[in-house]
Amino acid sequence: MSEVDRTRTDPETGNLPPPLPAPDQTAFRQAVRIASARPWLFSVSMALYAAFYALPLLSGIVQRDIFDNLSGHAQAGFNVWTLVGFWFAAQLSPLFISYFTPWAFVTFTSASRLMIRSNMMGWVMFARGPRVSPGTSGEALSRFRDDVAEVMAFMEGWAETFGQAVFAVLALIIMWRINMPVTLAIILPMILMVFITQKITAGIHRYSRVAREAEARVTSFVGETFTAVQAVRVAGAEDRVLGRLSDLNETRRTTAVRHRIYVTLLDTFGAGTSSLALGMILLLAAGAMKAGEFSVGDFTLFAAYVGAATSAPRWLGRLLARKRTADVALMRIETLLGDAPRGRITEATPQGPEPTGRHDPLRTLEVRGLTCRHGGNGNGVEDVSFTLERGTRSTIPH
Repeated sequence: MSEVDRTRTDPETGNLPPPLPAPDQTAFRQAVRIASARPWLFSVSMALYAAFYALPLLSGIVQRDIFDNLSGHAQAGFNVWTLVGFWFAAQLSPLFISYFTPWAFVTFTSASRLMIRSNMMGWVMFARGPRVSPGTSGEALSRFRDDVAEVMAFMEGWAETFGQAVFAVLALIIMWRINMPVTLAIILPMILMVFITQKITAGIHRYSRVAREAEARVTSFVGETFTAVQAVRVAGAEDRVLGRLSDLNETRRTTAVRHRIYVTLLDTFGAGTSSLALGMILLLAAGAMKAGEFSVGDFTLFAAYVGAATSAPRWLGRLLARKRTADVALMRIETLLGDAPRGRITEATPQGPEPTGRHDPLRTLEVRGLTCRHGGNGNGVEDVSFTLERGTRSTIPH
């Protein structure tokens, strides 16, 4: 049974097939290998993302001091206009950083994408032994294009999640030093978000695999159809070809919708968690402000931080969801490469043709006791012996 058959959804019941074995290396381990191939560029990209997400912390602090000055709760120090200048500087700094951040990370991801595809093509073309594709050329194209893109999408999630995590940790430290009970109202929904995320990503992994295979079947069918247009027209099979394409697209639509439902559910739950945390802050802050333990500036700082701080678990959930999808993509890439060693797709130099050196030309081919059987039907040749001189030909009788 081929890989495509194993991953086909039952059209009658809609049941999903049993899961395929996990890849030899998880997405996290392969991502570390990809990052290690260009450590300097990856480190610069992560540092820029951390700075981009962490700089808004300054605007929250300045904003708190501005409101405390206006309400008369501020200690001696900068006046309002000085703080307004700092606030503008804090607002403009992320814009300056945002110019360099995409450049660094896009450079890293583009080079890494080229590295993976070059190593895949090098192994398929030049590795020793027979190279038997697990599917059609269209399916192989899908693995080169879409599966590599899924792996790199997981790498992109690293940078965004890292930046959000830096912001969340620093924001929680600042808020904890101001008011611990109100900060706890933010931490508890974040813990709940992490727990629910683990449950939802299991469904994302399950439906991602089926959706990817359904998309690969459509790509394969379209590619084969274009290479056999003349045969289809001669046989008058246009209607049957279009009907088959419609069936494949319907299966692709169904599986893609199921996968998208889980991803949207994860985002919706994350947004709801942020709103819940903000509501709890409003309730707790009202009592703290009435007791004189919470100033207007403190409230504005919490309100500025809570949205981004509580979104950190949502970004973590997205990263875990991408990790599940990347696991599926790596599983398909490993199936295509067959017996490739671990880390083959992250090698600095692609597999190339082995040097042959200088050899004397072949003059005589001598074969003794050759037996070769085709798989399945048992046809072939048995105990064939012959000698073939250069410039002559031989015929092997059936």
